[in-house]
Amino acid sequence: MNRSVADVKETAEAAKLSLNNYKPTVECIHFPDEDNESSEYKLIELDDKLLSFVKEGQTLIIRGRKNDSAVLCSDSTTYDIKQTETSNSMLMLPLSTESPTGDGDKDDNPQLEVSNCEVRHWSYVYYEVTPRRPNFDRLREMRSETPYRGSTTEDSDLIDGIYKLKDYLREVCASETEILNALKDHKAVEINGYWRSIDFDYMSRVVMHLINHVSEIDCPWSSIPADHCKECLYKLEEELIVNYVLEIFTCKSLINDIECYSLIEDVVCRWSAEYLLSASGGRFNKSEFFTSWSCSVPTGMITRDDHLDGLALIDNTTVPNSIFLFKADEMTDDPVERFKILFSLKSHWTMNQLRPYIKTLGEDDKQLLLWLHKVARSSTQPDGSKMYSSKF
Repeated sequence: MNRSVADVKETAEAAKLSLNNYKPTVECIHFPDEDNESSEYKLIELDDKLLSFVKEGQTLIIRGRKNDSAVLCSDSTTYDIKQTETSNSMLMLPLSTESPTGDGDKDDNPQLEVSNCEVRHWSYVYYEVTPRRPNFDRLREMRSETPYRGSTTEDSDLIDGIYKLKDYLREVCASETEILNALKDHKAVEINGYWRSIDFDYMSRVVMHLINHVSEIDCPWSSIPADHCKECLYKLEEELIVNYVLEIFTCKSLINDIECYSLIEDVVCRWSAEYLLSASGGRFNKSEFFTSWSCSVPTGMITRDDHLDGLALIDNTTVPNSIFLFKADEMTDDPVERFKILFSLKSHWTMNQLRPYIKTLGEDDKQLLLWLHKVARSSTQPDGSKMYSSKF
């Protein structure tokens, strides 16, 4: 039942309140019958950034497969969603579209007006959102299902095991910007609208063509004439993959007004190490590997131990000592599972040894140390170094 100005004055008088101390418009809230309670609304608390994003007309999307924990995504950020309870019920009211009305008592107090509105929805639960690092395990699975090995090796009607961006958006719990960045970070390439990984052996073949070209024209690897290089490589391999390799393995510069490519030493040395270790099919004699590796790169390039960070592990417990391929970018994004895998390979790690394999779990060393305190024990060695071992 709607309340009148007289009802408001009577209530205020009973409560010994002076209406002169309050705003002149009184809002009277009414609850509908219990049977009319609506469950179509969910309440969510947004920070200023997300609120502004919504007010600008942008869309927030909830993503997650059946067995995933749902996440909320803006165009560039992923958020955890957590249901929270409050001791006070929250009321959802419609925006008023009618002017407040009086009932004839206005002459006694011309300032007082009454607005009646009905509660649309009430709840004691709402959702909180907090930024999180996306989990790209599903993305890695999808991009690697059918690696690209060249157009001559594929069926013209191939559709199974290859995915467009819309498929990744449906399957991966992350924002569109994060998914695109992750695809590029994982060296996926868009081919005919499908984002795919490039078969390592196929890519290596193109890289070898590039290195051989430098040797054939007898020029420094820091000043390769770009036009001639592309012209030669396009005759050997697909233009798309040649451009992909040139983008990853070289940088451009102008030398005497001529556009040139320069091989990126760190990238080439790292690729060479992976190529040798992949070819070994398992463990490689450590001493023999370092000898072969230093000889496999173009003259003038120097291989360094840090080129192996997040790529390979050295096992000094074997006789002779060995080295094997173990890539950080293929590890799960689940922190606990990642640490279990790492400690199953080695019982003790220094922070410097662990960092290449866990750096994606936090923004800085402080966050990484928080994870280590949860899953590992630390001990100080006689030489003063700190080692970490598993709590599992």
